[in-house]
Amino acid sequence: MTSPSPVLTSFDIPTNGKATRLTDEATHDHLLDASCLTWVHLDFKHPHLREWLTANAELLEPFVCDALMTHYTRPRCEPLGDGFLVILRGANTNENKDPEDMVSLRLWVSPNYVISLSPQPIRAIKDLETALTQDTFIRSSGDVLTYLSTRLFLILEPYITKLTDLVDAAEEQLDIDVHAIDQNALGELRRDAIIFRRFIAPQREIMTLLDHSNIHWLSGDNRQQLRESHDRLMRYVEELETVRERAQIVKDEVTSVLSERLNLNLYKVSIVTVIFLPLAFLTGLLGINVEGIPFANHPDAFLMVCLGCLLMTLILIFTLKYRKWL
Repeated sequence: MTSPSPVLTSFDIPTNGKATRLTDEATHDHLLDASCLTWVHLDFKHPHLREWLTANAELLEPFVCDALMTHYTRPRCEPLGDGFLVILRGANTNENKDPEDMVSLRLWVSPNYVISLSPQPIRAIKDLETALTQDTFIRSSGDVLTYLSTRLFLILEPYITKLTDLVDAAEEQLDIDVHAIDQNALGELRRDAIIFRRFIAPQREIMTLLDHSNIHWLSGDNRQQLRESHDRLMRYVEELETVRERAQIVKDEVTSVLSERLNLNLYKVSIVTVIFLPLAFLTGLLGINVEGIPFANHPDAFLMVCLGCLLMTLILIFTLKYRKWL
């Protein structure tokens, strides 16, 4: 049975002391209370999500509600008053999902409340929930924003490192056995790097925009973490570009080696064909069952034909070497 409330989790975050989990009934009152910070994470697929957001229209502009609920998003950051609409992307760590099918995290961040949504479960949200129940370092909206973005980007690192390791292994395999390199796997590697970069690159500008904003609820520590996230994203983008280029170089090298070997094999076949085609013609001509075949009744005719074939072979080989075709 579907719950009437789309609230998955919500916390009251005091300026000092430990955060406390809120009930669904208490969440709305805390959102309206400017004396405390409230974080609410909503169920994106809940049938009553729009109703819940509409009921909180005094907090959210219609533009923000539509942006939070849209099905397809790109990373973006929109300032509105003293708040920010922030949409980020993180690796899909859910079971039976590909990490490059990155999950969006939609955030409305203001001084007194943070509202988050995600179409699929996302590890950064679980990490924040755990941190709020155990730690006391999250005190403000800026802390929530920087914690989520930092965790989101840190979770990406193992997957990008894995792509780098795969292209390293492919380059090492070039010197061992070119035939063992799977060109389809190289294509998948480049595709994954391109998809990751597509969503990671725009998030650098988001971190820069937040860092350079005049929002008062972003502390100096928050801005430092945003700059760290920007530098981390820059490194990710550079690594992904390198992975894509190196994978293409490996693929081109494999194609070149295989083409060279194919051409060499075709060359050998051509040489054999050039040598034996005249012999096949001669033996075919002498093998026709008609009158007038020279030396048909001669006792040494077979030996003479064999010597003639050998002589013709030597002449052909000499000619090919003389023309530098062999």
